[in-house]
Amino acid sequence: MSAFMVGREHIWAIVDAWRKSQERGWNSAPEWETLAKLGQMLWDENRASVEHRYPDCEGNDLPGPVGCNFTYGTHEIAMGKPSYSPVEILKACHCLEYQSCEHPGWTESEARGVLADVREAQERLVPGYEEAEWGIRDIPKPAGPCLHKVRSISQGMACVECGETASV
Repeated sequence: MSAFMVGREHIWAIVDAWRKSQERGWNSAPEWETLAKLGQMLWDENRASVEHRYPDCEGNDLPGPVGCNFTYGTHEIAMGKPSYSPVEILKACHCLEYQSCEHPGWTESEARGVLADVREAQERLVPGYEEAEWGIRDIPKPAGPCLHKVRSISQGMACVECGETASV
């Protein structure tokens, strides 16, 4: 496996998706300081993974954005920031998890739990999610030939129990 440091915008998009999910839920809007700490925590887990994978890299000489000090700082809401789709956020979460899972503490980390929470919130925002059925219904058995135990024959399929055939 390989690992790299994601950029600040990558972290920002995930933190902002988490912020919005908190505001949509029963929680009050998170404080800005909480968002800054969350962004730094995600980046720190990413860094721990990359440093574990590449122990010879030092300081800010890690695979990833050039010239970045990997300090999150404040979380800003700025005009002109792109609005990311649920699918883009889901992919960003999967990417960050992949880039952060190399070190031994990852599976028990708070960052992993945060990414799971963000993914769950984003899955519910995928177009069509709310309209979809809660469960999958059983498909009624079709009228016609018995195809419950099928074997292939040259002209079609045949049930191994009753011998009835159906064309392919």
